[in-house]
Amino acid sequence: MYNIIWADDDTGIYDASYESLADTLESKGVKIIATATNAEELEERIKENLNFVDAVIIDANFSVDGDDPEDEHDISGLQYCVHNLLKTYGKKGAKIPFALYTARKLDELKEWCKAGHELRYFEEHKLLFDKRRHTTGKVLDALIAEIELIKTPEFKIRNRYEKEFAAAEQIPDACDILINGLLFEYNDDSIAINAQDLFNPLRKIVEKIMDSLKEEKLIPPIPSTQANGFYKFLSGEHPIFKLEEKDFMPAPLVCSLKFFLDITQDGSHSNKELKLAVDKYVAENKNINLYRTVLYIAMDLLLWHKKTIEKDFEYETWSWNKPVIGEGEIQYEEERKFDRTFDHFYVGKYELQRFEKVEVGAYAYIIKSGPNKHPYRNDHTGVYLTDFVSIEDFYII
Repeated sequence: MYNIIWADDDTGIYDASYESLADTLESKGVKIIATATNAEELEERIKENLNFVDAVIIDANFSVDGDDPEDEHDISGLQYCVHNLLKTYGKKGAKIPFALYTARKLDELKEWCKAGHELRYFEEHKLLFDKRRHTTGKVLDALIAEIELIKTPEFKIRNRYEKEFAAAEQIPDACDILINGLLFEYNDDSIAINAQDLFNPLRKIVEKIMDSLKEEKLIPPIPSTQANGFYKFLSGEHPIFKLEEKDFMPAPLVCSLKFFLDITQDGSHSNKELKLAVDKYVAENKNINLYRTVLYIAMDLLLWHKKTIEKDFEYETWSWNKPVIGEGEIQYEEERKFDRTFDHFYVGKYELQRFEKVEVGAYAYIIKSGPNKHPYRNDHTGVYLTDFVSIEDFYII
């Protein structure tokens, strides 16, 4: 059963097909719990039935306080509803939708309301109806659909976290990740959980935040796949980049970011040798409380990102901590000499000292180099005139 309040200065309300209102209401499972003949009375009825009313229907022509209008075009009651009641009870996220059901010609009504935009809410929500063309049943169908939408978990969540979703709209796919994550609270915690499916999407939010900040030149060119470098920059631990804007990210959020990255990095993999074994912890405890923790940190990071890109910083936010003489992706070559294969790793003209964990395609910054006593020899082009870089003189991120 849906409960509605009907405000109309005409108490003998029948729809266009002359079917009695009572029959229409009964067929739709709708009950009128209160009526009002002016805007102030409507406000009182809403307050009295606030915990029970599902929707409100109003007319275009009724007064604010019950006095007979001097002008037949008087829409003061409608205006009061739009500028007062709608802002309190019918705004985005509120639980009570309003429908406008009037016998006035809509074109004429739009002309009267043009300056004040009184019809905008009803048009946007498709809750504007003409009594001469639309039956009461049609109005009720539309209101019931709006009521059911408001009752869905998705709607409640989006409006409970309205600011967070507004911030998430600036990051690709972040809204879907948030809604899926928050809706997961409605599921049974005892179900089998794949930790990678939970934590990996959250980590990608931070990676996309980094891409956005780099595009705005607010952070150094740290590859988004190396999010730990982002934390090191923010915490002042980065060997190459220096944070100049001390209040760039609040200290509690920097601390939260470290926790977020540790958990999501570990939780995004199922390797048994991972130090935190997040996947094992989640599976054994059969709950997603840890996931909820990093999910809320992601929401805070989205809010911070939105605020940051909208802020005009007075000074540069970062600088080079050490002079960098070269940078680029690590390339691989090999040379066969005396039946032995030698590995050679390069960043542009710089040959890197070989070591086990070097990865082709990783991005490296060169701080210092020296003469290469054994440059790579190519039979077709001669000897490459490269500079040799010791392990302590280049930095991979």
